[in-house]
Amino acid sequence: MYLIHAEPDTLAPYLHHAGSETAQLHAAVYRTTVTHHPQRHDPAVRRDLLALDAAGWQQPALARTFTHVPLPGRPLPPTPSWASLDTHSARRHTLAAHSDDVTAVAVTDSPDGPLAITTGNSHTAIVWDVLTGQRRHTLTGHTNWVTAVAVTDSPKGPLAITTSHDRTAIVWNLTTGMEAARCHLRSQSVQLAWTRGGFVVTFGHDVAHFAFPAAGATSCPSTLPQ
Repeated sequence: MYLIHAEPDTLAPYLHHAGSETAQLHAAVYRTTVTHHPQRHDPAVRRDLLALDAAGWQQPALARTFTHVPLPGRPLPPTPSWASLDTHSARRHTLAAHSDDVTAVAVTDSPDGPLAITTGNSHTAIVWDVLTGQRRHTLTGHTNWVTAVAVTDSPKGPLAITTSHDRTAIVWNLTTGMEAARCHLRSQSVQLAWTRGGFVVTFGHDVAHFAFPAAGATSCPSTLPQ
């Protein structure tokens, strides 16, 4: 069966094209575990996982179909009659690239489609293509946990700003994945948001407003004492 033999990293970005009700069910079963399992590149593991997840979706005939697909040098596994399921049919992709806890997420649109930006304790932020689940850019520049992210639009395309425990805020060009400006903060920030002409950062009970950097600028002037 194609779902067993296909390479998950190649197939997963196209699952959302499933049209018929049966194809959508097969895509949902496939997304449940196979797309992100650490041993997903082994066809025998894929066969076992697909059978278990088909049983979890209460599809015994599909589970039986999976377990009866022969693989060279591998015995046929037993067919599960029941399995628990902890997922949702709306899930399209599992975005797995951070090496530590994920701390924040934001979404925005771009000329190439919707983007998601995730931040983490791995000192990085990652830009994702929402439609395919593929990573667009890894935003590296912080030296400590990245704790918050906010997005906005500009004449040059979508921008994101991230703050970190390294006491910096960085403005990113999401089209290129490059750093556009860096702002030095007086302490570790708690939250941030874009506002007219700049962005606001909170530090506990304190708030600072930073003006949007001018074209070519590499720093962000503060309009309130830091």
